[in-house]
Amino acid sequence: MNKIRFFLLAAAFLVSFAVAGGDNAPQETKKEKALKVLKVSGAAQAYVEALLEGIRQAPLTPEDKELYCKFATAESLMEYFVPVYIEKYTEEELDAMINFYSTPVGQAIVKKSLPVVRELRKASMQWGMEISAKVNSEKARIAAEKDK
Repeated sequence: MNKIRFFLLAAAFLVSFAVAGGDNAPQETKKEKALKVLKVSGAAQAYVEALLEGIRQAPLTPEDKELYCKFATAESLMEYFVPVYIEKYTEEELDAMINFYSTPVGQAIVKKSLPVVRELRKASMQWGMEISAKVNSEKARIAAEKDK
């Protein structure tokens, strides 16, 4: 009878230990979670692709373009992004992002990220040109008033 109680007690302990994850279960560090978010969200890759598109269109030598493409990688960018994610997001938020980007909807958003970044880049360039034109126009108006 004592053996049965001991067995049931031990089994209950093992089940509760397994359900709770156990103390020996490897836990992801916040840095690992930040890296995972960047990978599953495609954020770093989208930034790199947008940068490389700009480089391909820039007036650079083919050799320089090749070198930029060699060194501008998602992995190298993540070294700069991870500290930002660690500082700005809690572990709970990182977990939620991992969970979200692992869903079909999250992956659909990831697939649209690069085209969205491309369009935002174009839109921001248009916006910048418009602001620049307004600034130049205003400077010309001010200069004309001073000449009166």
